[in-house]
Amino acid sequence: MNKIIINTLKLGLAAGLIIWMVIDGKLQISELSILYESPLLLLLIVGTWAICIALGSLRWVFLLRGAGYQIDFMNGLRLQLIGCFFNTAMPGSVGGDLIKIFYVIKNNKSLGKTPALMTILLDRMIGLAGLFTISALILLIFQFQTETPPVLIPYLTFIFGITTLWIISILLIFHLPNRLISKVSIILSSQNKILSLFSGIYESMLRYRQR
Repeated sequence: MNKIIINTLKLGLAAGLIIWMVIDGKLQISELSILYESPLLLLLIVGTWAICIALGSLRWVFLLRGAGYQIDFMNGLRLQLIGCFFNTAMPGSVGGDLIKIFYVIKNNKSLGKTPALMTILLDRMIGLAGLFTISALILLIFQFQTETPPVLIPYLTFIFGITTLWIISILLIFHLPNRLISKVSIILSSQNKILSLFSGIYESMLRYRQR
């Protein structure tokens, strides 16, 4: 009975948020008529969306498993869909991440909060790094075809700088010799409050190095 009541409340919340989005003008039902007129467009949109959601879920499941959480793909997909809904319905783009983390921590209380938060942070970082890497490659190809306008040089420098920083960070974390890894761990575990803030993040990253 409790499960029925909870699921009813969840459905009521979802329905209430959708109705609020329609009333507030955030969801234009009338504009969906184009999908009825062009079934091929509907199929393309749904197919592309489903592939993106599935790949995003798989990436996050791999990150969770690397952090020591036991989760299968279907549960990861379910949480990803819940997160997508709240990212759409709630202000900002991190509400869904908080909901996903809540469920993960609730089902894995022995592992703590930091590794779960790190999976979300890494998931966002990987996506952002992918965008910067693709941009850097396209700009590099563009360089060989035409002369770069001076106004774009600061943006090019920023994109190549971020891409280089991301690559160096990955190399330092995953390919640093073990003797240096232990020294970094000792430094971060000191009594310095600023360094101790990074200790949990660093230890979480080492979980991925070991796997």
